[in-house]
Amino acid sequence: MIDHFNMEKIERLHRQVHKKFISEWNAVSPMNLSLPQANMLHMLHKEGIQRVSDLAERLCMTPGGLTLLCDKLEEKGLILRYRDEGDRRSVYLEISPQGLEACVASNELKNQLVEKMLQGISAEELQILDKLYTNLLRNLGEENV
Repeated sequence: MIDHFNMEKIERLHRQVHKKFISEWNAVSPMNLSLPQANMLHMLHKEGIQRVSDLAERLCMTPGGLTLLCDKLEEKGLILRYRDEGDRRSVYLEISPQGLEACVASNELKNQLVEKMLQGISAEELQILDKLYTNLLRNLGEENV
């Protein structure tokens, strides 16, 4: 039986952690990058040129949502966008040299924030957290965990 008080508390704590992390990020973000924008730059740096549809799936976003991020990153000169000449519906993204600089800075910042957030949490507790999130995703039908 699920204790609804505890579930409400867990849900509230989850929202608070997320909100606080985003707030901390936004206060010091390089080039005023949102966290999703920084994650997109990181993925492009790590994986190289990507199709919008593939990148959207990997970032758990809709292609339309990703297109909005692309517009802002392209305006800042952080990504390059290409159309496939063979299939005009396919759009490819690549990180620019300026985007690479922003990516490195944002990765350093994210690592600092994660270290701050995880202070006092043991490796065993992190393994438990990993197992819990993995189980939650499997329970919700996610196969690629």
